[in-house]
Amino acid sequence: MRLLTIAAATFALILSYEAIATENQPYIEGRIGMLVPKDENISFSDGTTGEGTWKLGVGYAGEIGIAGVNGTGLRLGVSVQAANLEVDKLCVIGAACIDGAGEDVSAQIYQAQAYYDLDPLSGFRPYVGVGFGLVDTDSDTTEIAASASVGLNYNVTENAYVGLRADYLYTDTEDTVDLGGGLTATGEETTMWSVGAVIGFRF
Repeated sequence: MRLLTIAAATFALILSYEAIATENQPYIEGRIGMLVPKDENISFSDGTTGEGTWKLGVGYAGEIGIAGVNGTGLRLGVSVQAANLEVDKLCVIGAACIDGAGEDVSAQIYQAQAYYDLDPLSGFRPYVGVGFGLVDTDSDTTEIAASASVGLNYNVTENAYVGLRADYLYTDTEDTVDLGGGLTATGEETTMWSVGAVIGFRF
């Protein structure tokens, strides 16, 4: 609930800014993408260390914001992304790997986003962006999240658009997975690529 309050307050500030800058254009968009996590270092509760690998996952996101701030290419928004990752293997240094099938981690990622929309080319509009916020996992840990984005939107109509987007996401989760028998595994920061499709509408 605290994270939702932060997101709502951030968007309220964006809307109040929009009220005094008539060039601004509200937008809403949805995204679906494939999550490609990198391997991460793991600490086990028995004092050993190792490496964890993840299976490919799927992420869903929604975003609302303001485009064309003061008639420029600057775009501001707030987003919520749901991510679910399944552990592939946990490998102890100098020992065998543990099959992590059935162990997964769910998270909600709340971010404030800033983009710059570059000049359009034949209906296509490339952009770059950064994001910063919080990640809330299913084990009730709340940590920092940050991202960098590149994308390309295509105007289907004057207001509707579709696109492709790639994000590099960093989350300092340190999430813990219960392996049974009193053994747990705690990961360090999780980094991943998210590559997928966008559909949006400008008002």
